[in-house]
Amino acid sequence: MWYFMIVAKSATSPLASIDMRRVFYGSSGLLLLFTGLAKVYSAFGPMRLLQSPDPLLGLDYRTVLLWASALELAVVFVLWSARTDLVKCLSLFWLSSNFVLYRAAFSYYGISENHCSCLGTLTDQLHIDPMLANAFLETMVGYFLFGSVVGLFVISYYSIAEPSKRPFKAPQDPAFER
Repeated sequence: MWYFMIVAKSATSPLASIDMRRVFYGSSGLLLLFTGLAKVYSAFGPMRLLQSPDPLLGLDYRTVLLWASALELAVVFVLWSARTDLVKCLSLFWLSSNFVLYRAAFSYYGISENHCSCLGTLTDQLHIDPMLANAFLETMVGYFLFGSVVGLFVISYYSIAEPSKRPFKAPQDPAFER
């Protein structure tokens, strides 16, 4: 499982002591930092699209981008500063499930959108194919959702296990912080 510390038998292995939790939280934080800053950058651009309303929320795209970026950057702060894995996993699960629900609502209401405007106008400015950016963002959300669900499962499973069977210290233990 991703949650455990990988310990190789050979001390010469490059995977001798990689904490996969830190890799997951760090990579998730970096991806969210990138997309959050991209949204802020795009929100202050001159594009007319930013004035038009989001078909689902009714707010203009500029407002939606700013709120989404604020939430993403808040989750980055939680991922990089929270003391417990439970808080990190819950915040990432909450954010990624909101992304999934937003996309599901588009589908449910039959709102046609050729590509996600999740990065605002940045994809146009960098000449990135919108469908490629959309596929990348969907994969990224899947990574967040899958990782946080697995993390929550592992945390809940081992928090009720007998102390001798736990691969790590229990959440109520002050030493469980990282």
